[in-house]
Amino acid sequence: MARDYGKVFTNIWSDQNFKSLSGNAQRVYFQLISQPDLSMAGVLTLAAKRWALQTADQGERDISEALDELEGHAFVVVDTDTQEVLVRSYIRRDLGWKSPTTMKAIASSARSVLSTVIKRRLAVEFQRIDTSVLSSKISDKTGQSTREVVEGYLNGLISEFHALPDTPSDTPRHTPSDTPADGFSSRANATETETATETEPEPAPATAPEPATANVVSPADAVDAPPNLPDLRDDVHQLCEHLANRIEDNGSKRPTIGKTWHDAARLMIDRDGRNPQEIHAAINWCQNDEFWRSNILSMPKLREKYDQMRLQAERKNTPTRASGDIDWDAAMERARAKDARQEGAA
Repeated sequence: MARDYGKVFTNIWSDQNFKSLSGNAQRVYFQLISQPDLSMAGVLTLAAKRWALQTADQGERDISEALDELEGHAFVVVDTDTQEVLVRSYIRRDLGWKSPTTMKAIASSARSVLSTVIKRRLAVEFQRIDTSVLSSKISDKTGQSTREVVEGYLNGLISEFHALPDTPSDTPRHTPSDTPADGFSSRANATETETATETEPEPAPATAPEPATANVVSPADAVDAPPNLPDLRDDVHQLCEHLANRIEDNGSKRPTIGKTWHDAARLMIDRDGRNPQEIHAAINWCQNDEFWRSNILSMPKLREKYDQMRLQAERKNTPTRASGDIDWDAAMERARAKDARQEGAA
């Protein structure tokens, strides 16, 4: 399912490699990472004509020149034979691989890629993932730790993609270098560049990351669901990641995203008829509210309390939209204005 939103980290403008790109290349890069069809593997269909139509002063030649520049600086990999483009560091910097269930969806998305040159590049990106940050605590439900499950997916993909036979599309237009910044990073479809202070060596082919001493974590970091869940929908995944990010940003321990979270998000959309964008805004609203941020610490709880929060926002005379959904953004603005007035009175 197509994405509804994406985020851009502002520190992209402090990266010298990104700033060295032309304005045309920078704009096309932002176009790529904001396209609704960007997959969880960071791959999208090469559609220069469609992208050129998205701005008034941009033609297909501008797109092609920008892709050449981006590929020459290792921000993307383009395969014109299969008509696919890889945003090179999307998976590694997106951090979705930290969740076993999300990693399963990433693996499915990566295997659907047609280009062998892109798959081989993905294998290198998989090798560069540092799994030592993951929990090594064994889950009672699965008999495996988060780290074991994720490494199982990664090792399988690395071996599978490095073993692919050569095809005519195996020669990219440019040979990517890892010296430039990677460009993409996020928690839920965000953008950030790596600090290009030193060249990061490429791992040896078909070699998984060496295990490192796991961090000491609480049981909450253990795997919350078996790895044989159905492939995740992007809208469900993005909502779960967004709520987890906001909870963590408020100073709480990052919650584990598992089947109960995915089910709750899916049911809010499919059964309750909630628009994903409205749910996204409701997450922002509750995590900005002093009372609700301490009560909404999971997706099932968000679903349970959604109407109660909506009614509370309406009692504050928040305007509603034509669809009847609450304007959560307006509710937050009114709350901030009220807090400012109270601070001024004090």
